[in-house]
Amino acid sequence: MLQDVVALPKDPLKLTNTTILSIKVHEDSAILNQRYDMKTTKTGPDGSKRDVDLISVSTDTWIKSKDTWLLRKTVTNQMDYFVNGKPLVHKVHP
Repeated sequence: MLQDVVALPKDPLKLTNTTILSIKVHEDSAILNQRYDMKTTKTGPDGSKRDVDLISVSTDTWIKSKDTWLLRKTVTNQMDYFVNGKPLVHKVHP
């Protein structure tokens, strides 16, 4: 699912916000849960403007190597895609 998000073209109208939902830090590792919200406006094939919303919730695993924190893994737990407030895609990680 993350590949789907990364493959989206650049968009100057895009507004994004990332919210940390929780973080648990152990000695040399950390688990971070976050929510990513994206809003934009696209032009449809008929020329009409469409409001697009993307919401994803993911879990990141970080490890500490010496004095540096490194991202080890990201799992997208859920992704929802809306056009004009109507849900078009709903994916949940098994």
